[in-house]
Amino acid sequence: MSLKKIIQPTKKVSQLTVETPQSINIAGYHYDKVKHILTIELRDGTKYAYAKVLEHIHKDFSMARDKDQYLQDHIEGKYPAGSLKS
Repeated sequence: MSLKKIIQPTKKVSQLTVETPQSINIAGYHYDKVKHILTIELRDGTKYAYAKVLEHIHKDFSMARDKDQYLQDHIEGKYPAGSLKS
């Protein structure tokens, strides 16, 4: 199965469920519990989907004070990822 097929959310992510006003770069995010996909939208409108993200990683991310740093330290480069069309 291709990465592009893996990172497609089960529903269209037009509006992210959780906004992050305290984050410098991250506007919001959505976690698909069925496919284990964490979708991140940056302030510039770019969206990235991270596949195979375990629920406890999502929970830790959602509770992190500095989501930008958590994303950098614990998610980027550790999970299959791809950009999504807006």
